[in-house]
Amino acid sequence: YPTGGGLAAGRPEDTANYTALLAALRKELDAAAGPSKHYELTIAAPAGPKAIAGLELGKIHPYLDAVNIMTYDFHGAWELTTNHNSPPWRTRQRRR
Repeated sequence: YPTGGGLAAGRPEDTANYTALLAALRKELDAAAGPSKHYELTIAAPAGPKAIAGLELGKIHPYLDAVNIMTYDFHGAWELTTNHNSPPWRTRQRRR
């Protein structure tokens, strides 16, 4: 994700850089397609509250044809119990 995920913590400017990347990709795809074609640009977006906070949803949607929400992020390691569609091996033990 633009501001973290995986092994890297990310940087604060990654949010704006991601928006700029999508804008540049959209511009290049439109130029390559010409007037008779359209190349789709889609993303797989997180559903987890911390990860989705790193996206400028109000700014990126004009550049995208579709957004696929990664529904396995509806619940996860940030919660104390396992929920629907969350991997049980990622949940934390209950706090005491």
